[in-house]
Formats: sequence, structure tokens, C-alpha cells
Amino acid sequence: MNRFKLFSILAAVALAGTMGAHAQTVAIGATKGGAVNQMATAISKVVSSHAGFQLRPIPMASTQALVPVVNKGEFEFAMGNMMQLSMAVAGTGMSEGTKYENLRMVATMIPFRWGIAVRADSDIHTIADMKGKRVPHGHDAGPLFHFLYVGILANGGLTYDDVERVPVVLFREGWNAFKQGKVDVALTGVGSGIMKEMNATISGGVRFIPFDDSPDARDRMLQQTPKTYLTVVEPGPGLDGVVAPTKLAVYDYCMYASAATPEDTIYKAVKAIYEHESEFKESGALFRTYSTANLSREQGIPYHPGAEKYYREAGAWNR
Repeated sequence: MNRFKLFSILAAVALAGTMGAHAQTVAIGATKGGAVNQMATAISKVVSSHAGFQLRPIPMASTQALVPVVNKGEFEFAMGNMMQLSMAVAGTGMSEGTKYENLRMVATMIPFRWGIAVRADSDIHTIADMKGKRVPHGHDAGPLFHFLYVGILANGGLTYDDVERVPVVLFREGWNAFKQGKVDVALTGVGSGIMKEMNATISGGVRFIPFDDSPDARDRMLQQTPKTYLTVVEPGPGLDGVVAPTKLAVYDYCMYASAATPEDTIYKAVKAIYEHESEFKESGALFRTYSTANLSREQGIPYHPGAEKYYREAGAWNR
């Protein structure tokens, strides 16, 4: 990240902290738009209302760009997914060759459900049907999505050699290309704002296609997208594109922190998140599956001592 840009962001956060007589302001890294931004905004609202300090989302170009910043302790918190976080800690995949060993779990927030959307009148009904179709490729500014597309294709027994690659740099370019009819599929989240937008603006609407849940297909996908799993999503209010019970993919979204983030700051944030479940559920369809019972879920990555302290006190540390 450009040092001047980072300095400017941190200076803005520090300045915001002086606006209240006693209100400390800390950063939670997010991205511009999409589900990560929605989650960071909801968490910031709850924490700022109940923890005694202000939590402010700071957007960056991608969730992968947040990893080194948090690892260095330059941001106190960030939002991410378990696939990406596990790669970062292990030094594999998107973080190949570099282990980010100062990252700590704070809370497992929601199982984020996602999949491939197509136009309602598309002849694509399975992942394997994507063969020969136009698919976004590249995602240099958001490498997570390249890995997800590779995993999606693997689920159908395909690779990028089996489809027509349409170059994109930003993830949002893939959505825009889909809306403009330049690609045949779009990766998106269940209950996300972009899915609602596409369903409303594309003539005839859109629908999700199911993943192949056979053992071989799951194994092929898991090799590319660790920490993901499949589940049936039923149609419901706010779940645009889920037109029938559909097998879709899931990874857990988590709030994580630097090992350098003060224990008391983590403790207060976790307490606010744990004790105000209803406020998350009221924030929109994205948090429909949110439950405090999942916050301390074992993920194979150490939790920050401040988080563990609160979970133990709350009787939620089942180890």
C-alpha cells in the first residue's frame, strides 16, 4: 500500500478520534461496496453504540490488501473470510510464501452464502454448463475472486481453459459486465445488495445455479477454496435469485485483529457484538443467519486473548 495514502488514512482516523471529548476511534478494515462493507458498517454501528469507543470502517481496494496492514498492527480490526484468513496464516494460496503470523481471530460473524448468478432465461443450469461460456477472469485487484472462480469451475470439472475468458481487474467489473451482457455469469452473495440490484435491473431477473454436491466435485472445489462448504438455501424474502431450493457455497466471514491490538479494545468490541444480536438481525438479510452461538467457533486460528477472555466469561468458550 502507498505509504502516503496509508498515512493519510491513519491521520484521518486519528483526527476523528479528537472530535469527541473522550471517544477513542479505532479502525476496522473493509472494502468499497459489497458484503464486506455491509458487515463492517453494521459491526461499527453496534460497537460504536455500546463499547465506549468509535469503530470506523476504512475501505481498501481488496480484502487481501488488508492482511499485511492488520498483521503490522496499522489497523486494529478487519473483516475477512476464513478461506482467505487461513491462507494468510499458513502462507498458501493468495499469500503463497508469506505467513502472516500476527493475525488473530475475534469473532466468526456469519456463514456467507454465495454462488454463480445467471440470467433467468439462460441455458446454464449447472456449473458444468459453464463450458464455453464467457466468464470474468483476472481480478488482479481482488485475487480472492480469481481463486473462487477457479474453485467454481473445478466443481463442474472445468478450468479456465474450458471457458471464454473476459478480462476484469476489479470484482465489480464482473458485475457490470454481466449487467451489460458481456459475460454469462457473475459471482455474487446471497442477500447482497448487488444481487438485489441485478435482479431488479436485468430484464427477466436472475437466478443462482446449484453446485455439484458429489464427493468428487466437492473435493475438487475444496482444493482451490479451503474452508468452504455447500448448503441448501431455500427461497425467502430478500434472497433475490434463489428461485428454488439451491445448493450454494458457504464460507464464514470473520472479524479479525492484530496481535498488537490492545486486549481491552478487543474485549469491549466482542462484548458489544455478543450482547446485541437483535441489532445485527435488524440490519438486513445479510445477517439473517447471524447468531452469537457461532462467534467463538473453532477455526484452526488462534483467537485474540481479549476475545477469549470475554467468551470464557460469557460461558461461550467450548474448548
